[in-house]
Amino acid sequence: MLYFPVITVPDRDTAVFICNEDLFWPGTNVPNAPNPLPGAPFPPGQHIVALTTSQGCNYNFNINVDQYPPILKDLGDKILCESESFTYCANTFFGNQPGQKQFSCPGVGLLPPKSCDTTITVNIIGLIINPNISASATNLSCPDDEIIISACNAILEPQDAAASFKWYKNNILIPGATFCDITTKDPGTYKVEITLNLNGKICSKTAQIVITQNYPPKPTAAIISTAGPFCEGNTYNISITNYNSAFTYNWFLNGALVYTGNPGVITVSAPDDEICIQTVNVCNKDTSKCYTIQVLDNPTEPEITSLDSVCQGGNLQFCVTNPQPGSTYSWQLPSFATIINQTATCVTVKFGNDPGD
Repeated sequence: MLYFPVITVPDRDTAVFICNEDLFWPGTNVPNAPNPLPGAPFPPGQHIVALTTSQGCNYNFNINVDQYPPILKDLGDKILCESESFTYCANTFFGNQPGQKQFSCPGVGLLPPKSCDTTITVNIIGLIINPNISASATNLSCPDDEIIISACNAILEPQDAAASFKWYKNNILIPGATFCDITTKDPGTYKVEITLNLNGKICSKTAQIVITQNYPPKPTAAIISTAGPFCEGNTYNISITNYNSAFTYNWFLNGALVYTGNPGVITVSAPDDEICIQTVNVCNKDTSKCYTIQVLDNPTEPEITSLDSVCQGGNLQFCVTNPQPGSTYSWQLPSFATIINQTATCVTVKFGNDPGD
């Protein structure tokens, strides 16, 4: 009887798993078989490898290469302020980079599935604040000026975040200023602090603007060069001795506006007039000063009495019969006559040889 030794044949079937991101199984580290197997690497699927034992026996080695399904991990929402960051598996994202992010995190084991990559998904929600502060003007030109300072056009994201406003003047909180704009009549440095709150995450940002003040000089009372006396019915140029080109000067005569400018051109009338000068600056702020001026009546035409003839070389007296108080009388004589005596209202004249008026 013949006896043959028993030949041991390795397992004819085996199943291996590769990671989802792998394209092939390398066909290595199979006991009692070549390393790597003939025909390696092997993509996912069924494979038959023809092998020979050490005793020379042929056999088929059946391989089933399977892939693990993708390993996914969703980190959900991460809410960040603009300058804050979130880091996971060496990947860093900032609040100013909002949106859905996806990246791969390498496995940490030697064999699947621990050696397989994990696909990470995270949604970065950035609380974005761009204050866009502005003002209707940046300088207060007149005491009654008002300036509106606004952050109503601020860019605030996401829109479902709750927004709140605080205003400061020179770093001091303004009580009750909780809207997106304020109105002011005062110069200073104005700052807005905008806060967003989303699911308890709070982020704030500030911006500021400087409001200046440049008021014109206050009007000063006008001082005039003279208050008379003036003659009835005449027109006079009356100057302002403290004139300032920054002001407008309005002249009123007995309550009526008669002239604007300097000097004032005024036609006066007896007995007296009141002149008021209103000094006005560009802010329509004014002050007035009034003067009572002295106006003299025009003298009444004098009536003269005297004889209408005189002997040659004789004397004749002429007198004003209707003298006016305060009036001064001047006499005009022909060339052949000479005044030899004069009083306030009379003259005595010596005549020569020629007749005349």
